[in-house]
Amino acid sequence: MKKHNEALLAQQIAPVDRMQKALTNRFITPLHDEIFRYLYNLREELDPDLRARYPQVSPGKPYPLGRCTEITETVLSELRRRLARPAAPAERAMAAFVKSGGILRPIWGALRGQFFQNATQLGAFYVDVANDTVTVTKPKVEILPLDQAGMENVRDLAHFSEIAGKYWKARIVANHVAPSLAPLLPMVALFDDNQARLVSVCDYMIGMMMRDRFTMAEQWVTAMPSPPDEVISHYRARLPDSLRPADGVDGRQAAIDACRAARQAGQWKSQPWLTARMVEIGELVEL
Repeated sequence: MKKHNEALLAQQIAPVDRMQKALTNRFITPLHDEIFRYLYNLREELDPDLRARYPQVSPGKPYPLGRCTEITETVLSELRRRLARPAAPAERAMAAFVKSGGILRPIWGALRGQFFQNATQLGAFYVDVANDTVTVTKPKVEILPLDQAGMENVRDLAHFSEIAGKYWKARIVANHVAPSLAPLLPMVALFDDNQARLVSVCDYMIGMMMRDRFTMAEQWVTAMPSPPDEVISHYRARLPDSLRPADGVDGRQAAIDACRAARQAGQWKSQPWLTARMVEIGELVEL
């Protein structure tokens, strides 16, 4: 029997097969309201610490605005810790569900064709414990049948670009700025305030680039427009020496070559190579 999580990317929405439907109906659906209250109370319990750690994502955007990732990851981590020694009825139900093979995993994707969203998959349910991070008047927690939530896996770079344009009000072009990172980060987001950012440093998108052996990345940096010259010059000056291409190097060709070299060297299956690149990426707070 094929395991439900075989070949899934990190943060990928898992298919809801017959087993997941049956386990959800057995353990989760009967305690739906109890689980909702439990997660709501858990979020409220964690809020003071989260608010202290993440007071504002930017000026004028106090917690919880913009803190979907941090809230979702913190709540899921604490939930898993508690499920190891379940006490409350909701904990016992979810622990039994997971022990029986039920899915409890972080997911990320496109929500209703408009946003990028971090959430949690609980079998056949979509669980958002950071539902108030865009509109603070919304309830902190939302639980919906996954097939009604409107969340889908990002299909490719064109799909990512489409959602990013709507959500971030950004134009997505090719990464000819830091070409050595193009195999993993082939895109640059250009914002109206003249800022730019390499995208996307999320586990799902990194995994997608690795899984197809950087083919998508190569096609993107080959075909898509470069950032404006002033953007390239401005941000290259801020790159660490290890990522800054030599003067006069054509960014497009260097990005293409980086994708091809990584593929030919088999880096798509190399964890040490990925770890080293992620360390480099971690040095880039913003371009």
